[in-house]
Amino acid sequence: MKLTNQNVISSARDLGFELIGFSKAEPLEKETQKLEEWIKLGYQGGMVYMERNLEKRKDVKNILPGAKSVISLGLNYYTNENYENKKSTGKISRYAWGKDYHLIIWEKLDKLVERLKNIDTNFEAKTYVDTGPVMDKAWAVKSGIGWMGKHTNVINKEYGSWFFIATIITNYEFEYNE
Repeated sequence: MKLTNQNVISSARDLGFELIGFSKAEPLEKETQKLEEWIKLGYQGGMVYMERNLEKRKDVKNILPGAKSVISLGLNYYTNENYENKKSTGKISRYAWGKDYHLIIWEKLDKLVERLKNIDTNFEAKTYVDTGPVMDKAWAVKSGIGWMGKHTNVINKEYGSWFFIATIITNYEFEYNE
């Protein structure tokens, strides 16, 4: 059976992802140029890892040869629960209130990839949750799940910037949101 956008969207929503977008896997020329300028200006500070793997950040085909698509996913983390302000503790951002979000999202991504491979055994994927040489925010914007805000976070009309971004690089071709 051939995978479709709807297969991915349905499976991803079933796992809790609210935002799902598809992009063609092509080099991020403009975004890479901005990143290189940013690095030359020393804005990465102690984040020396930002200087590495520029060729992978520029072109996901250097991560997954034969990559055809990038799937961007958003997982809402906003809660209406109020912060309990105790004098003995500092304020903690909502995204850090629970279990490490990387672990939660990786588990969901593993399940999603498994489901998609069950539909088509030729489906190959590499998954990321802001931990690898992938410009996840650029891909999220390109896929249409949001736009870049002045604060450099991706913003979505419904969820604001209250969502985590996950990225799937795949050898599969989909219909794109561009």
